[in-house]
Amino acid sequence: MKYSNTQINNAGKIIINDSVEVLTKNEALNLVDNWRKMHLPVAEKLFQELVEYFQRQNITAAFSSMRLKRMVSIESKMKFNPSMSLARMQDIGGIRFVFNDMRQLELAKKLLSDVQIDSFSLKGKVYDYIQNPKESGYRSVHFVFQYNSDDDCDGMLVELQIRTKLQHCWATAVETAELISKSSLKASKGNKHWQQFFKITSAVLAQKENLPVPKQFLDYSFCDFCDEYRQLNNQFNFIEQLQILVGTVNFAKDKKFNSGYIILYIDFNEKRAEIQHFNKSDLVKANELYKLTESRIIEEQNAVVLVSVADMKTLLVTYPSYFLDAKEFINALKDFEKRCEEYDCH
Repeated sequence: MKYSNTQINNAGKIIINDSVEVLTKNEALNLVDNWRKMHLPVAEKLFQELVEYFQRQNITAAFSSMRLKRMVSIESKMKFNPSMSLARMQDIGGIRFVFNDMRQLELAKKLLSDVQIDSFSLKGKVYDYIQNPKESGYRSVHFVFQYNSDDDCDGMLVELQIRTKLQHCWATAVETAELISKSSLKASKGNKHWQQFFKITSAVLAQKENLPVPKQFLDYSFCDFCDEYRQLNNQFNFIEQLQILVGTVNFAKDKKFNSGYIILYIDFNEKRAEIQHFNKSDLVKANELYKLTESRIIEEQNAVVLVSVADMKTLLVTYPSYFLDAKEFINALKDFEKRCEEYDCH
């Protein structure tokens, strides 16, 4: 590899150390950024292999995407897990396939457990957070692939997530709510009422898919879910807070692009999103702009991500939180509210 694990781990410790002098921290940030960029072609190769593999197996995803982990997310994850080795962080390069329903997802999961992909090997165990939801309510299945080659990228890890559209709309609504609550709900931090709201709504959506609910809800009846959901929402107006944001972000909806890379930037204060497209041949330029934009953002006010998606429609459904759009999540809960009324749960 171009960098040793020791170099990467040491740089990781430096970038989260507030007492380190600026010059040293900048050197460490440059090293981590260069190492992060090396994951992009590796993730791209695996992504294309998986797209073709699913096509051969007649498995249809609703949509799919690939992204590089944001530097702020890398730093946050390391601060939250002080013993974590940056060199072994599994999701610097990330791929996601979202399926219409559990039938397609289960087919994909079964095939992926035994898949043979050139230059890649499945690393470690499969993390099934659908059959065993996290306490936060998070549901998805995670695979980690290791790249095996004779070049500088040998040994790099890429994380693959598969989930259903319902699970995806919940996860992206959490990201939108993080902006409202100014807290890291994904890490089970911050506003306790928002955390409980997303725990109960995760269980509600799991029930809709006939899937296991988080352990704390195993003894709940359907009306128990209705009562707690109604009580939380009536007291704190969570749905209203999310609904107010829908359609507030200004961006060029008619923007056209075909594959390549997208830098998606949002200013949460001004409710404005900017989208810049780069062809596959312009990867260096895309990385340079990504790094420059990251260096200028203020956490909780701005965000930027470098992704690869097929078209504008896919971008909107894959990253709705970047457009402050939780309407799919809201619609699912409106349907749940109707069922509560039909069951006469009061």
